[in-house]
Amino acid sequence: MADGDLIVIPGKNQSDPFQDFNNKYGHVVLLWRESKATGRGVVLDKRRSDLDPSTFPLCRRGYNYKHRRNYEGMYPFISTGDFLWYESMEELCCLVLLEHTEEFDSIATQPFCLSFKDSTRHYPDAFAVHRDGTRTVYDVKPLDAIDEAASKKFAKTTDECSAQGWRHVVLHGVAGREWKNLEWLACFRAEDMHPAPGHEEVLLDYLLRPRTLAQAATHLDAEHPAFHMPAIYHLMFRQGICYDHTRPLTLDTNLWNEVGRAATCHRTQ
Repeated sequence: MADGDLIVIPGKNQSDPFQDFNNKYGHVVLLWRESKATGRGVVLDKRRSDLDPSTFPLCRRGYNYKHRRNYEGMYPFISTGDFLWYESMEELCCLVLLEHTEEFDSIATQPFCLSFKDSTRHYPDAFAVHRDGTRTVYDVKPLDAIDEAASKKFAKTTDECSAQGWRHVVLHGVAGREWKNLEWLACFRAEDMHPAPGHEEVLLDYLLRPRTLAQAATHLDAEHPAFHMPAIYHLMFRQGICYDHTRPLTLDTNLWNEVGRAATCHRTQ
């Protein structure tokens, strides 16, 4: 057992399994679930460079409120091949947004609990290791729901993340036209929709200056342009092709390719 590791027995409250943990160590303690019946913890009295919470299993489940619809499920995060649990529509939207905008080596949702020195607790919504090695703790909270208690909790989380060399980012969800566009493009994020290398090169070269979506599809196949729409949408989701997020997606939507920008395909060749 590594220096500083603790054995912890999670409680029966699935939404707050570490509510009975007594932090008497004078430092923040990071707790995670090893199995349904056992948990582990590490005192964050120094930087723990070997700690990778993106490998931890789901730590908690959400609250089920009576007489209120509960939005929870598993999101297939195709970039890493994981199914990620979410407990609200805001969290689902943010998972789609993260897959659209970021490149991860690994990501986990609800992976651990932070027990602060004052014995208050916080369960971050996600932890991710980026392709460039950056490690980020993500929280999801609508702006209008951030009260004084949430602000204090996030401030303490930010301080501890900084001490560990991690980033702490609070996401506020995606709404309006941006979400409508992203929701549509996410339907085409699967890697088997990535265009063939020859078609991708032709398309990206053609879009070195702005063209409409209809023009791009026709350029690939004048007789059957619709056959290539999924590949174009896929590149838009993977950010190989740029578009205006704030305007409705139509056949007249302008697309363009920034020089040096390329979509990331995680499909095994």
